[in-house]
Amino acid sequence: MIRTRYEITLAPLLGFMLAVAAVVLAAGCSKDPLADVPGGGSEGTGRTITATFDLARDFEVGVEVKADGSEDMTKIRNVWVIQMAPDGSRMLQAPLYVSSLTAVDGDYRAKFEVQEEPCKMIFVANTHDAAAYSGLELTSKEADVAAVARDIADETYLTYDGVPMCGMWSGTPVIAVPGKVSMTRAVARVTFNLGADLPAGHSFEVQSVQVRQVPSMLCYYRDEAGLDKYPYPGLTNDQIIDYEMQTPDNLRFAGGYSPINQMFMWYLPENARGMGTASGQFRKTAENAPAGQADYCTYVEVYGKYRTGVTDETCNTTYRLYLGGNNIKDYNLLRNRAYTVNVTLRGQNEADMRVGNMLESANCFMVSQPSTEYMFDATVMGNGSVTPATSFNGNWPAPAIGPTPLEPDGAMLVWETGAAGDVIAPGSVKLSDDGRYISFRTSATIGGNAVIAATQGGEIIWSWHIWSTTYDPERDYDTYVTRTITWSNYNSLPSRKIGVMKVNLGALSTTPGDVSTIGLYYQWGRKDPFIGPADFSNEKSTPFQNKAATSNAAGYEWKAVMSPKGIPASIQNPTRLIYYASDWVLPSLANLWGNPTEGNNRFLNLKDGSKSIYDPCPKGWRVARSDTWTMFTTSAYPDASKLADMNIDGDWDSGWHFYFSDVGSGNTAFYSTSGFRESNTGRLRNPGLRGYCWSSTTNMSSVGRAYALNLDSYNLSVSPIEPLDRAVAMPVRCTKEE
Repeated sequence: MIRTRYEITLAPLLGFMLAVAAVVLAAGCSKDPLADVPGGGSEGTGRTITATFDLARDFEVGVEVKADGSEDMTKIRNVWVIQMAPDGSRMLQAPLYVSSLTAVDGDYRAKFEVQEEPCKMIFVANTHDAAAYSGLELTSKEADVAAVARDIADETYLTYDGVPMCGMWSGTPVIAVPGKVSMTRAVARVTFNLGADLPAGHSFEVQSVQVRQVPSMLCYYRDEAGLDKYPYPGLTNDQIIDYEMQTPDNLRFAGGYSPINQMFMWYLPENARGMGTASGQFRKTAENAPAGQADYCTYVEVYGKYRTGVTDETCNTTYRLYLGGNNIKDYNLLRNRAYTVNVTLRGQNEADMRVGNMLESANCFMVSQPSTEYMFDATVMGNGSVTPATSFNGNWPAPAIGPTPLEPDGAMLVWETGAAGDVIAPGSVKLSDDGRYISFRTSATIGGNAVIAATQGGEIIWSWHIWSTTYDPERDYDTYVTRTITWSNYNSLPSRKIGVMKVNLGALSTTPGDVSTIGLYYQWGRKDPFIGPADFSNEKSTPFQNKAATSNAAGYEWKAVMSPKGIPASIQNPTRLIYYASDWVLPSLANLWGNPTEGNNRFLNLKDGSKSIYDPCPKGWRVARSDTWTMFTTSAYPDASKLADMNIDGDWDSGWHFYFSDVGSGNTAFYSTSGFRESNTGRLRNPGLRGYCWSSTTNMSSVGRAYALNLDSYNLSVSPIEPLDRAVAMPVRCTKEE
């Protein structure tokens, strides 16, 4: 086969493709991308070819950005030459890495040898990696070339010493090639013009601007003909990063004055997620993103303090703008495109679903910012997942659990801890005009619990727990290591690691002896919490005599009722603790928390199941599995009946500090003596003496029971896998979804 030595000239092309979007947070317009980028060169006719790589000469300068316009977008430092069969089915020779290029009249020229036969030549510039394509073989296809990627930790990985580019030329290499090889950048550029036109007397002080949900990878090469294919690239949750937060100095928009603008600019890896379902620009949110892509769509988040002119009240407000080719359905950032987004803030428009903090669907929402507007999709039951039907060896069948779309016509605050307004700002719970979203505003201080409900015809059709707390479990959780139990009648599950919250669901303190460490109580399988106690004393007669202070809506006071009427009644009455023998629902349903025991009645469920629509934990978390606490004891038999068999650090301290990753060493987790509400009376029993936590796993040796952690200071015992009546109400400690 004839080999030919080539001389390639790389010359700059002017410009990105342009996409302009004008975003008005009340009204606005948009334009789709303009102007195609030239592509491809021409076939040569001789033995040596000269090709020109077209690059953009310059960008706007003088804008306040991390990328400040000084990056050289026209340089080429190195280039890979990948010669393939014309149909991309194989490589004709090993990829060549050329690091010596000559600048000639603004162009770049390189020399190399390739096979003299019909081919497709792919050029990839500025990888700065002499091994990037060395793993390819002669049998590699064009798709293998397109799969080679660079890891991205921050924006500098895209802009340092020339941005990555690619181009392609088809033909038979001979002496000369008229024309140029068009090189296109593998990155997108976003110019973000932030302005405001606020009502007189209003103001918005910008605290931060940040690009979020950026792919942490960049594929160097992609054929322009395939840019309409999405989602691209394929991403997982650990391949998403946020760019560094920018904190402008003294950026304040005041109402009644002529609008001003502040410019930001970023270079971003390509991120094409597809077309969403929004009906207008005010609905371009995560909820209307392409199916399954909400966690991967890139957006700009503007956070600041909004002050109204009527009450002079200051609210922390977040504007979230999803990027793409237009302001409605397009969630695609394509390579070699320049996107200009013009944003005009016109106030806290309740109809604009991009204003505020959009909470992801779950039965519990954790909120951490005071005086801040939050909102969530009120048409989704829990996490919106389907739980399959189950039975135990053909007995005790439980039907599949599937969500149905909610159609609320109202919203209400059911209860909150403390006095009215201590957790949720008075009058702030509202349903959007289209009946889809519920919004609320937190109080001026963080710390408390509340329940907000969607209603239809005056009746509750679903409700959600609001946990106001500064605790962030995504940043601060424990990693438990389970141990294998080999005792008879126990399934020998292999050891594994489980991420576990540091506190019980709804807890407001981590201080031993503080009753707020208990958190909230849950009947097994129910999503709605019951208030914790005011102190560590028993209730001797009437249920809910010992309870923390709450402010409840009329008709939704705390009560215990002997009325097992099924799931619908429990949803309509979130403050009614239902007691009846061992279970609160008849017939018993083993899959309510998504992890039923199947196959055998030995302790420890062999399966993990999955989170259900009734799981009370926040997004990304679920009720603990049955083996979560097996490291809390050290004896062969999983229960410990003496201190020597308890994997604890120190003495009793209104609870125990348990080692959770090894025996007698490492970090510890505190579990308080929570007590519980009885299954046959609803009364509070044993706070200060015994502590409990539910698992999601049912015990099928006795209908109406589920496994739980049970620690007993009176008898000095710990049972990490104790079967208890499901009608009992006690705490939950959430674990990470795997």
